[in-house]
Amino acid sequence: MEVLAGSKEDAAIAAVADTEAKALRRPGSFLLLGMFGVACLQLLLVFQKSINWDEFHHFSHVYQLRNGTLSLDLQVLHARIALWASYIPTDVVNQIRFARLGMLGFELVAVAALVGLARRFFDRETSLLAGLAYLCGGFVFLHGFSFRPDPIVAATLMSALYLMTARPLGIGVILGCALLIGVSGVVTVKSIFYAPCFAGVAFWQLAGSQNRRNTFLQMLLIVILAIAVFYLTLLWHRSGLPIKDPVQASVGISRSPFFSKGLFPVGVYIVRQALNAPVLTAAILLAPFLWKKALGSWPLVAVMVGLFVPLATLTIYRNTFPYYFVFLLAPVVVSAAPALALFRRRYGLLPVAGALLLTPAWLTLKEPRDVIYRQKDIAAHLHRLYPSPVSYLSWCGFLSDYVRVNNFLTSGIGIKQYHLAGKPFFADSIRAGKVRFVVADHAVLSEALAGRPLPETLMPEDVVALQANFIHHAGPIWLLGKRICPGETTIDIAVPGHYVLQGAANLIIDGQSLHEGQPVFLDRGSHRVAPLAGACVVLWAGRTIPARPSVSLDGAVYAPF
Repeated sequence: MEVLAGSKEDAAIAAVADTEAKALRRPGSFLLLGMFGVACLQLLLVFQKSINWDEFHHFSHVYQLRNGTLSLDLQVLHARIALWASYIPTDVVNQIRFARLGMLGFELVAVAALVGLARRFFDRETSLLAGLAYLCGGFVFLHGFSFRPDPIVAATLMSALYLMTARPLGIGVILGCALLIGVSGVVTVKSIFYAPCFAGVAFWQLAGSQNRRNTFLQMLLIVILAIAVFYLTLLWHRSGLPIKDPVQASVGISRSPFFSKGLFPVGVYIVRQALNAPVLTAAILLAPFLWKKALGSWPLVAVMVGLFVPLATLTIYRNTFPYYFVFLLAPVVVSAAPALALFRRRYGLLPVAGALLLTPAWLTLKEPRDVIYRQKDIAAHLHRLYPSPVSYLSWCGFLSDYVRVNNFLTSGIGIKQYHLAGKPFFADSIRAGKVRFVVADHAVLSEALAGRPLPETLMPEDVVALQANFIHHAGPIWLLGKRICPGETTIDIAVPGHYVLQGAANLIIDGQSLHEGQPVFLDRGSHRVAPLAGACVVLWAGRTIPARPSVSLDGAVYAPF
């Protein structure tokens, strides 16, 4: 391309055009450039996308580990992996952002392993196209960096699958596979869903082996060592922790409703995933019809079948929420590679890659940016109200560095166990003085506090205790206190301590006259108040009237999935 002398702007344009032209002449470079661009968009969302309630829940495990109160064994290894983030001198929202950077790293390892695994069976460009399709894959793009176990096990299990396709299977490969598989099982028990993937690869290895007995023993050794690694990792994790629940209770197997909600229990997310990633969806649906022609041998088809089978979990597994697709689609995309190759041959690399890249571009633009700043404001205001850690109640553990009194509201299993226990947990916790404030970050709490409890959630006694002892302060924040309205002559104090009057020039309690802002110590039990005239007043728990937030805290606490 000719460039007019002296025109720096034209020279720059020409340089960019030349780079793009070279990239298109080398499809691999173009696809790598596309993956880099998508990863940069994800890096942007690491800091701009609101923290999901599930991320707050999982990050609360980090602080429980740090404080020595973590009482679960399985499915909380992410707490050890991200413990470093809790020591960064910043607020919880920023700490989760830093932890997300680690998850983004795991996701990129999963992509590299995915491309490497695909390269064992397909050409370089098809393998890279599969990596790009995964990164752009709807919920994968939005949740590949979420602070959850899914990016971790996607990385470890895909790396193990990649290693297992090595020939010959040396001792390093065997030990590496066992280590990755065993640790994955402690991170999350749903790692078992990858079993068909490993079975397909094992069948392929056996079919192509000149010494099948030796290969079989190598595969058996991987299984035995993986079980040993799982057990040793679990013992290491449990050491020094006050483990209250056995493995069975941690997983919820004894009352497991994981597979008890019929077919397609969360079908709306499957539909949204399909619509968000139409090219990938089309490739996944078409791929099974292309395996035999593309690969030729039945052992190779068996590998693809094994990689594809985890998709069947969408039909019965109840936790198929958006983050699940990060874990699920990694092996499935490899099995879809023949369809991606067909699209490339029929329509060209640029149109196919461009269609894939539309998804992350669109999802980045439509992602709400305001929620994460509201989350920071809520957390900052709570820290101003309570500079030292206190215990509180929330749906998911919104303020991870403080002590949440409950650990079960986020789980259907937990709610079921709560009802089976038959004890008013929240009422007992409130009377024991363990709940200083409530973050009503879910309808279960906000509706109960508003007098409209949702069915089959909190017990009636717990609802009454919440309504009687907490007053709305700002946004989702409810503080310990008592509201006194005209006509009332007695009040019942469930939590003894100092209370301060707001909303009246004076109030007479047990014959003592109080003026606004004056604290008084009230014992547990009934207290006489003089009849009021005019509006209701509030007795806030504490010695001072709670300061109002400097900014509005109204609005969504979490953005939708």
